[in-house]
Amino acid sequence: MDGTPVLAALDWSTLFFGALVCFFAGVVGGLSGFGTGILVAIFITPMVGPKVLIPLMAVVMIVNNSSRVWFFRRGLNLKIASTVLLTAIPGAYVGVKIYEHLNAPILQVLIGLVIATSIPLKYWLRSRPTPTDLLTLNLFGIGYGVLSSVVLGAGMILMPALLGFGLTGPALVATDAFIAVGINVAKAIFFQRLDALNMPVALFGICAGLATVPGVALASKLSEKLGVTIHTRIVEILVIIGGIHMGYKGWINWMSAA
Repeated sequence: MDGTPVLAALDWSTLFFGALVCFFAGVVGGLSGFGTGILVAIFITPMVGPKVLIPLMAVVMIVNNSSRVWFFRRGLNLKIASTVLLTAIPGAYVGVKIYEHLNAPILQVLIGLVIATSIPLKYWLRSRPTPTDLLTLNLFGIGYGVLSSVVLGAGMILMPALLGFGLTGPALVATDAFIAVGINVAKAIFFQRLDALNMPVALFGICAGLATVPGVALASKLSEKLGVTIHTRIVEILVIIGGIHMGYKGWINWMSAA
């Protein structure tokens, strides 16, 4: 699971392009409330492999979502965020134990499928009746915690719950980001105890996360001035294509290893 040799082999041009991808992903997440982790993961997975991806992305998203909390802090709803985290963190531990036993090709297929279906799932969930009680929010937290430790894009399942409590715009971005910080700190601790997150991988994740921060800052300035509908549709198409490609590559590797 150690991605250190792969990281050491990266050249400067790849790292520079990666920083641009992270910046763009930061803008996307700041404007639309989703997509940062998925876009970064599509670029990073071929570098580090799917088995290192989830621990690495936990660090990336701690940095990224901390910046989102700061820039959109006036909308933060701590009561809702803490209610979700109460059950999401124990769920994350269960998810980490599941992740530990998945082999890399199967994991890549699974991640790719989740990414590719995350956009249709988002619209389907938004069309369902939205919950408005704290118990239901706790149940969403359990599911979110388990899935977020195994695949990317699990945050989509939280959106109906947060929308059901009337969170929109900066309030939605800030509260979702605060929850993501909490769950990813917990995941980083769990992965580190399983020796799935070492110092080189953590440092790479911090650098990638820092590269998203200027994008989040720009998004916070643009969010009140721009309509993001067309921009969001373009990103959604890219996410679906990227997820299908990742799943296909995982399938090929799975068949080759069989």
